[in-house]
Amino acid sequence: AEKAFLSLGYNGSNGKSMITKVHKETLSIYTQKLNLKTFDDDYTSCHKVFHETITQGIRFAFLEEVSKKEQNNSRYKDFIDNNGSLSVEVLYKQKSLELTNYSKLLINGNHDPNFEKDGGMQRRFIPSYFKSTFVENKKDVDEENHKYLKNPDIIKKFNNDEYKCAYLYMLFPYLIKYYKS
Repeated sequence: AEKAFLSLGYNGSNGKSMITKVHKETLSIYTQKLNLKTFDDDYTSCHKVFHETITQGIRFAFLEEVSKKEQNNSRYKDFIDNNGSLSVEVLYKQKSLELTNYSKLLINGNHDPNFEKDGGMQRRFIPSYFKSTFVENKKDVDEENHKYLKNPDIIKKFNNDEYKCAYLYMLFPYLIKYYKS
């Protein structure tokens, strides 16, 4: 099975969203923020989201916060398994197309997703736990307890191509390792 990423930080201000902002700033044409409801079991318009993801050439799709509603395991599995295909309804026609999704999924959350945690789902997700906190005031900094000073302007640095290249340079060894395994 292919893999998706699950970034969990049960408290806010821990850097999860900043990672997706940096990625979006660096690789904007390949990055898409998905509708919060995309994987909700009762959401009937997911095919529109999938169509956009596939036809726009998106390679990194993310949910900023997973819904607390019951999630659709099959929809996650179809989206994550790049060898599989997604059924996408064609507008104004009584048919659907089977299209292959090439994007990787990242879910940021302050709580665990509400999906059935069967073996298949556990195999598909690579969890990362964010335990640090970024604080506003210098007096609240406590590096021993992973509390660091927040830099509210850090995303502006990624308007600079040198920062974008440095970010990509950091990713390359991991991408190579991922695709070789």
